[in-house]
Amino acid sequence: MKFFDVADFDMGQENSARLTYRIASHQLVVEVVVVVQVVVVVIVEGVVVVEGVAVVKVVVIVKYIALVVVVEVVILVLVVVVVVAVVVVVVVVVVVVEVVVIIVKEKRNDSI
Repeated sequence: MKFFDVADFDMGQENSARLTYRIASHQLVVEVVVVVQVVVVVIVEGVVVVEGVAVVKVVVIVKYIALVVVVEVVILVLVVVVVVAVVVVVVVVVVVVEVVVIIVKEKRNDSI
């Protein structure tokens, strides 16, 4: 996978989402790479600039990281919910089938 330079992105426009769809197989990874590189640039600028401005930029960094973490967590939660739902459905189906089998066996025994 190619790691993109910050120069490849115009962060002022809404092309970040379009870019992730263009590279469909690595959507989340690309987002993370973009954010990490933006963070690196901001830290470098923060070292050069006055201290007060650097603090403001650190807050921006934290917000960018938080956004990425939230995206990852939401996807993980969705995966977990889907897996749990599938497991519950399978368990319910198995239990219902077993109960039906037991009832059918009992009815056969009663009729005999």
